[in-house]
Amino acid sequence: MTDDPRVVEGMRRQQELLLDHVRAGATQVGWKLGFGSPSGLDLLALTAPLVGFLLDSAQRPNGSTVDVAGWRRPVVEAEIAVRLSSDLAPGSTPDRVMASVADLVPALELADADPPPTDVADILAGDIFQRLFILGDEHRAGWRSGPMALRGTVHDGTSTTPVTDMQAITGDVLENLAHAADIGDRFGRGLRAGDVILMGSVVPPAPLGPSESFTFEVDGWDPVSVATSPRGAHGD
Repeated sequence: MTDDPRVVEGMRRQQELLLDHVRAGATQVGWKLGFGSPSGLDLLALTAPLVGFLLDSAQRPNGSTVDVAGWRRPVVEAEIAVRLSSDLAPGSTPDRVMASVADLVPALELADADPPPTDVADILAGDIFQRLFILGDEHRAGWRSGPMALRGTVHDGTSTTPVTDMQAITGDVLENLAHAADIGDRFGRGLRAGDVILMGSVVPPAPLGPSESFTFEVDGWDPVSVATSPRGAHGD
């Protein structure tokens, strides 16, 4: 992946976008993975997920109401994120990756997935459609079992979807974190202590229109949720 010319070009342009945000006063607080599902990898002819950045200006509190008016194709994703307790160097072993994780965090990501994803360089240059993200409470217990021990439920306002395997769509979290460390070091400032990394949606992304709600509950954890305001109104 670090030698894929599509990735090299896309990450170069992505870092230019990040620099523009930093010059405007934003701070990078982590990374995100995208297109790591079997269908996403196949669609874009990838061997591992794409990697983008997260900004402090894109985070919203749990339970926020947000305005998606003007977005072309808003979607929401239920994710398991990790927070790092130490820097994660490229080429890290699985044991080193595991030791670097302080917490598991239930999360939601809001993206504007337009235009349809076809070109890897363009997707990366736009930070993989990232717009907003929401974090739930952090959980230190149980990391040795990892996300494979977690069960949960997604509520999208009209339906409920059980989640019995948090890695069925995203792939192995340790492998993906090691991959993110390689990409982050090669093209950016690397994965640092305190960073939050969104590991990808545990269910297919859900369309998000006005006056809708979406909740992700992991068994034993407080839910993380978002709602949208009526079109034309402004939320948090």
